Amino acid sequence: MRTIDEVLRGLKNYRSEGQFRLSASNAVEAALSALPGRAMPQVREFIATERAVSVSFVCANNTAEVAVGDVVQAGILLHYSAGPDEGMSVRALYLRLKCLNGLVAEECGAPARILSHPHDSHLGSIEATVGGLWARLPRKLEELRALPRNRAAVPSLLEESARRAGLSRQHTMPRLLRAWAEEESASTEWGALNALTRVATHAQDMPTFEREALSRTAGAFAFRRSHSCSRCTPDLTWRNSGFMTDLRTFVFAGLRPIPRT
Repeated sequence: MRTIDEVLRGLKNYRSEGQFRLSASNAVEAALSALPGRAMPQVREFIATERAVSVSFVCANNTAEVAVGDVVQAGILLHYSAGPDEGMSVRALYLRLKCLNGLVAEECGAPARILSHPHDSHLGSIEATVGGLWARLPRKLEELRALPRNRAAVPSLLEESARRAGLSRQHTMPRLLRAWAEEESASTEWGALNALTRVATHAQDMPTFEREALSRTAGAFAFRRSHSCSRCTPDLTWRNSGFMTDLRTFVFAGLRPIPRT
């Protein structure tokens, strides 16, 4: 993993060519400056292209042993992209360390996208959003710790999750049930969540938009007891929407390596 200082050095070189690169660098630097000094985050991925910058980072202090020997680490995904709605998206990232299953969670109350402004007036919003999300990560990890204790009819939960993700039951359920079997068929909400994230993270032969949908659905499922609304727990039938373009780059910047270009 890289350090924050290495990312900042990379941004210094990146920002030298063009207005978009300058704006993206300023936005990422504002986000990183919102982290507490004691956080010492580790950067999982830093990806900089002509039209987007993505950074995902986690922190050893933001961990929880959800089940015996089963540790989850929390962090944040940042994605700044060009286009008519140029700006930054901020999402929470949760990684299961023993297999690197991951999920991305919406954060209701935070802006879905912080639009860029020519005079950098948006940088304060970025700092506030990242700082607030970082402060809430320990509470979110505590919510995950309850899932292994909650008994569940896992096949039914997986089928409902596939429906919410807008995916074909015929093609998706066999994958999810195999993933559940690999998780020792645990009849708990934790078993269901790990089946979803295993497929979303590791099914390389599955269409990207389907894996993205499962990852976002897993995030909504994981925290549904504390909060559920149309923004955070939607029926994900928006695979062709404009948001998908942003999400496609953004989710997998956090969940798997992408070579820099």
